[in-house]
Amino acid sequence: MPAGRSVFWVSSVRRRPASFVWLVTLSAIAMVLSVLAPLLVRAVDEVTLAQAVHRAGIERTAIVAAADVPGGSAQSGLVSVEAVTNAVHGSVWAPPFRAVDSSTEYSWALRGRASARGTAAVAAPQTSCRGTTFVSGRCPTRNSEIAVARSTAGTTVKVGASLRLKTPTAVTLRVVGIYDDRSGMGAVLKGPSRLSRHTDSPAAPDLVVTLGQFGRLNVDGTASSVRVLRRDVTLDDVSGIRADIQRAQDETLTAVSAAAGTRVTSHILDVVDGVEPQRDAAATLLAVAALEALGLAWFAEALLVQRIGRDRAGEWGLARLRGLPRGRWLASVFVEPAVAVIAGCAVGAVVGVAAAQLAAGAVMGPAATVEPLQPLVIGAAVLSVVGSLVALVAASVRSARLPLSVLLRETAEPRTISRVALIGQTAIVLLALVVVYSLVSQTSITGPQVTLLAPAVVAVLIGIVGLRLAIALIRRVTRKAPRSLTGLLVGRRLGRAPSALYVAVMVTMGLAVVTYSAQTAVVADRLQDDRAAAYLGASQAVTVSVPSDVDFLQAVRRADPSGTQAMAVELLPSRGDAPSLVALDASRLTAVSSWEPAWSGLGAAKLRAELAPPAGASMTVTGTQISIELARVSDVGDAPPDATGPFLTMVVQNATGWHTVSFGAPHDGTLVSAPHAVPCADGCRVVWLGERRDGSDASSFATAMTITGFSTDAQPASRLSPWLDADRWRNRIGEGSDSVLTPGAVIRSRPDGLGVLFTGGQGDTASMAPKDAPEPLPAIVGPSTQLTRYPGIPHAFVGAGLDQSRLLLQEVQRARILPRMLGDGAVVDLAVADRVADPAQSAASDEVWLAPGAHPEVMAALARDHIRVTGRTTLRSVEDRFASEASPRSARLGLAVGAGALLLSLLGVIAIRMVGAAGRRRDWDSLRTAGVPRRLLRRVAAVETLVPIGLAAVLGVGAGVVAFVLTVPHLPLTRGDGAVPPPDYALAPLPLAATVAGVLLLIAVIAEVGARLELRGGRSR
Repeated sequence: MPAGRSVFWVSSVRRRPASFVWLVTLSAIAMVLSVLAPLLVRAVDEVTLAQAVHRAGIERTAIVAAADVPGGSAQSGLVSVEAVTNAVHGSVWAPPFRAVDSSTEYSWALRGRASARGTAAVAAPQTSCRGTTFVSGRCPTRNSEIAVARSTAGTTVKVGASLRLKTPTAVTLRVVGIYDDRSGMGAVLKGPSRLSRHTDSPAAPDLVVTLGQFGRLNVDGTASSVRVLRRDVTLDDVSGIRADIQRAQDETLTAVSAAAGTRVTSHILDVVDGVEPQRDAAATLLAVAALEALGLAWFAEALLVQRIGRDRAGEWGLARLRGLPRGRWLASVFVEPAVAVIAGCAVGAVVGVAAAQLAAGAVMGPAATVEPLQPLVIGAAVLSVVGSLVALVAASVRSARLPLSVLLRETAEPRTISRVALIGQTAIVLLALVVVYSLVSQTSITGPQVTLLAPAVVAVLIGIVGLRLAIALIRRVTRKAPRSLTGLLVGRRLGRAPSALYVAVMVTMGLAVVTYSAQTAVVADRLQDDRAAAYLGASQAVTVSVPSDVDFLQAVRRADPSGTQAMAVELLPSRGDAPSLVALDASRLTAVSSWEPAWSGLGAAKLRAELAPPAGASMTVTGTQISIELARVSDVGDAPPDATGPFLTMVVQNATGWHTVSFGAPHDGTLVSAPHAVPCADGCRVVWLGERRDGSDASSFATAMTITGFSTDAQPASRLSPWLDADRWRNRIGEGSDSVLTPGAVIRSRPDGLGVLFTGGQGDTASMAPKDAPEPLPAIVGPSTQLTRYPGIPHAFVGAGLDQSRLLLQEVQRARILPRMLGDGAVVDLAVADRVADPAQSAASDEVWLAPGAHPEVMAALARDHIRVTGRTTLRSVEDRFASEASPRSARLGLAVGAGALLLSLLGVIAIRMVGAAGRRRDWDSLRTAGVPRRLLRRVAAVETLVPIGLAAVLGVGAGVVAFVLTVPHLPLTRGDGAVPPPDYALAPLPLAATVAGVLLLIAVIAEVGARLELRGGRSR
C-alpha cells in the first residue's frame, strides 16, 4: 500500500465516525446481553450448590467407612476402613480421620460431684484429635486421660476433674480437654459411628480417650474412617465426587473389606441432586429474559445498519455505475460494518464479564464469581457474533441493491414492505400461535422449549401490530386537512418514511423486556416471602421451655391479655400413622400469625369456628373425695367380674394435668374414692368416666348401671344433679380407638338418674365424656398428608394427641399450605387439644409466636411464670434464606438483562437519529428557506421523535405486562419440593409506574436534545 494512503474502510470511518462508533456500541451491548445470562446462570448454580452443601453439614456430606469390631480388635477394624477411604482420590476431600467408638453408652460421674453424671459412648481417635477445636485443654495423649464434649461439660465439668467411667472394667480418668462438638472435626468425634447410620438420635456426645485406653476397656464398637470436605464444592467437582463414592463402594467388595463387614455411607449425592431443580429454574428464568433481549439487540443492530445503508445507498449505487469490481464493491458495503461488529463484540465480551461479576456480587455477595471460559458462555458469544453479522447482511442488502431510478430521485426510503420483512412478520405471527398453544397445553416452562420465546414473541407481535396500525393511521390522517403546521410536518415526514417507525418497534421490545424482568423479580420475591410466612408462622417464633406445673396456653394468654401480640403453639412430629401436629391458639391466629387463614380455603371466622366448634359447659368438681351412687348394677358380659375388673374410673384435670380416680368394682350403693385421692381442692374438670379391665386375655366385659347421684366432700349431690342429664354426656372413643364401631358407652336417660352400659375388651377402657370438647378432634389437613381413615365417621382419621396417645381427628378442610408443617401435617386448636389429651404429658415442643414488633412486656410476663427462652427464629432470617435460593436470585439477576435492554433501546434511538441527522438536515434547511421559524422546527423535530417513541414505550410496557400475565403461572418461581401458598401473581404497580414515568422522561430529554443538535447551525434566511 503506498505511503500516505490507508485502507479504504478506514478512510470511510474517518469521514463518518459516528456511524462506526454507534455500530460498535450496539454490537458491544448485544454481546453483553448474550453472555450475561450464561455467566449469571453458572454463578447462581455454583453459589446454590455451595450453600446447599454447607447447610447439609458434615453429617450429610462426609464419606464414612465403618466396620463393627469386637472388644480388643479396634486396630484391625481401623485397617479395614482405612483401605476403603484411601480409594477416594478427589482433591475436594480432606485426609481421612479414623476413630473407633463404643456401640453402647456407659454411665459416668465426677468424683466429688454427685449431681454431675450422665451416660455417653466412648470414642478414641487413631492418632490425634486432628482438626478438633478445644474450648479448653487438649486432646488426650495418655491412657489415664479423657476429653469431654462442650455440650456435656456445661458449667460442671472442668479440666483437671476426675471422671469415673463405669464400663465393664470401671476406670477413673482425668479430664484434660473440653472439645467443641458442634463444629469442625468435633462434630465427627462426638459420634463417628452415628455418621454411618445417619441418625438424628439425641444421644450425648462421646467421651474421648486414647486408642490404647479404648483397647483396655475391652468394649465392642465401630471403627470408622471419615473423609470430610476440605473446601466448597463446585459444579466441576460433582463428577469426581460420584467417581470417588463409586470407588469406595467397590472397595467394600474386596476380600478384606467384605470379611470385616465394612460398609460405606455418604449422602452428598442426595444433596447435589437436590439442587438440580433449582439449577433448572435458574436457567429457565434467565433464558426467558435473555432470549428476548438478544432478539432486541440483533433487531437494533439491523435497524442501525439499515439506516447507515440508506445514507450510503447513493455512494454504493455510483460505485456500481462506475464499474467497480464486484469484490471491491462488496468490501465497500460489508467490511466497515463487519469490523465495527467484531470490534464491538470483543469490547462487549469484556464488559459483559465485568457486568456479570458486578450483578452477581450485588445479588449473591462477594463469594459469587463468574466463569467466562465455560462452553455455554463461549457458545453464547459465538452466537452473538454470528447473529450480529447475519443482521448486518440482511439489513444492508436492500440498500446496496436499490435501482438507479430510485437513487436519481434522491431517496433511499422504501415505500413498500420488503419480501423478507413480510416473510419475517408472517413467521412471527405463526410462532406466536405455536407459543400460545404451548403455554395453554403445558403446566410449566422448564428446559429448552419453544415457550421460552413467549415474552419475546408477544413483544414483537404487539410491536408489529402497533407498527402496522400506526402506518395506516398516519396515511389516513395525512389525507385530511391538517389542524396545525406541526401536525402537517410530522405526519408528512412519517408518512413519507414509514420505516422510521421500526425504531418504535425496537423501543416496544426493549420496554417489554424491562417490564417483564421487573415484574418477575417482584413476584418471585413476593412468593418467597409468602412461603417464608407460612414456613415460620409468625414474625418471630420463640422456642421455650415450660415447667410441668405451668399451663402453657393460659400463661401466654395472661402475658398478652389483648390477644394481639403472642400466641401459644405446640409442635408434635409425626409418629407411625399419626401425622405431625401443630396445635395453636386459633382465637389469636389472625392477629398474630403471618400465615393467612385464606390459605386454608376458609375465612378467619370460619376457620376458628371449625377448629373450636361450640361445646357444652365443663363439669367441674371441687374437693378431695368423690362419691358416686349406683343402682341396678348388672354384669352382662362374657366373663364375670374378678380381680382384674372391671373397675369404675374417673379422670379429672387440674393445673398439673390429668389424674385418675378409682372407685373399684361397680355395685349397687355408693362408691367412694380413697381419701384425698382427688387433687381438686381448687377445682377440676371432669375428663371422662368409665370402666376398665386389666389383663390380657380375650374376654370382654359389659356392665349396665344407673347413676343416681354425684357428690364430693365439698359439693352436695343436689349441686351436681345436672350431671345426670344424658344430653350432657357422649360416648368417648379415646385412646382405645381402632376400626371397631361398637360404642364403649351407651347413654340413656332414666327416671331416677343416668343409665349407662359400658362395653369393652380385656385391657380396654369404655368411657363417656362431657360434651365440653369435640371428638374426633377437628383438624385442618395439609395437601400431601397421608391419612389412615377411620370407618363409620365422615372424614375421621387416626392420629395422636399432644401426649402421643392414640386419638381420632376429623378433617374439616384441606389447606393449600399449613403453618410450619407446610404440606404434611394437621393443625388443631390448642385449647381443644388440651381437653382431649393430657397437657402435662405433652411430648410436643413449645413455641410462642409473636406479632411484628418488640414485646418486652410479654416476654417479662412469661419469665415470671418461669417459662425460659431456648431459641429464636425471625421471619426476616427465613425470608433471607428463601431469597438465597436459585429462583428468586435468578429473577433479580434478570433485572440486569432488563437494564441492558433498556440501555440498548435508548442508545439505539440516539444512534439511529444521529446517523440519519445528515439526511434530515436538508429538509430543515428547506423549511428554513420557506420561512418556518427555528422554534417551530425544533418543536417538529422533538415531536417527530417523542410521539412515536413515547407511544412505543407505553405499548412496550403493555406488551411486557401481557407477556408476564401469560407466562408467570408457568415459571418455576418457587421450589417444587413442598407445598406453597396460593400464588399471588398480581402486578406490582409501583415499578410499573416508575418504569413508564422514567422512560418517558428520558425519551423527552433525548427528543429535545436531539432536536437542538440537529437544528444547530445551518443556513439562516
